Amino acid sequence: MTKPMKIDFVSDVSCPWCIIGLRGLEQALANASDVVTADISFQPFELNPAMPPEGQNIVEHVAEKYGSTPEQSAANREAIRARAAALGFTMAGTDQSRIYNTFDAHRLLHWAELEGRQAALKKGLFEAYFTHGRNPGDPDVLVDVAGQAGLDPVAAREVLVSGRYAQEVRDAERLWQGRGISAVPAVVINERYLISGGSRPKRSNGRYARSRQRLKAAAAYPAGVTVIRHPRRKAARIGGGEVFADYSANAKSAKSAPPEDTPSTDTFSERPGVVVGGDGSEFTSESESQGEVVGTDGNG
Repeated sequence: MTKPMKIDFVSDVSCPWCIIGLRGLEQALANASDVVTADISFQPFELNPAMPPEGQNIVEHVAEKYGSTPEQSAANREAIRARAAALGFTMAGTDQSRIYNTFDAHRLLHWAELEGRQAALKKGLFEAYFTHGRNPGDPDVLVDVAGQAGLDPVAAREVLVSGRYAQEVRDAERLWQGRGISAVPAVVINERYLISGGSRPKRSNGRYARSRQRLKAAAAYPAGVTVIRHPRRKAARIGGGEVFADYSANAKSAKSAPPEDTPSTDTFSERPGVVVGGDGSEFTSESESQGEVVGTDGNG
């Protein structure tokens, strides 16, 4: 019997690492389909909330935001394109691509969840922006993608025109930021474990049994112990309460500990930045493991 797993995928539709992370997560869940049944809810995060409607050229944007040269920007885009291609997704960005405001896209995604079509809309928006270079802040684009995702285009336009769900999106953004999410993608499992960064499955058959145990533990962790797993061996509870100053191997200073039927604490922190998927694959954030600082919009 599979265990239910609630996944909150905090992301922005203009973040290339978010679609890369989503593809990697979907592959891992498919490989662990006999262990867990996942319910993914997409939560809002705006990389550039002050971006004007007309957007900004991507090369100019990353130069201002990260200090990147045009050559560095091009190299990072190529690296992201290759990573996405390995996961079956097409990135078609160029030095003429633009960064856009995504707030209305998040409003529409909130509505789409109520209609049971959020995942389809989210994937459609990723494809519209990264593969076809469309503006995810343009109402006509949003209505078109909503229709392709199986939503009523007339109702979608009414949501956009009316300004509906603006407060709900702002509240959700503040909620996740208040819980310590400052970069995306952030994958929160059962409101207890955090996987950060644009991750990919990495095959490691020798860890099959242990990784499956970890997924089961993530699904079964009791509601009273809420742990975020930070790539640098830090962990803290979501929503306040006790904080684990160090969740490393055999940390005895923690005020609370996992239940006896979960792996020991060192199994969750033996390798910083690694979470193991249900097929023995490892999710790694390469920008962290290599010591790089990479912008969440795919440039740095």
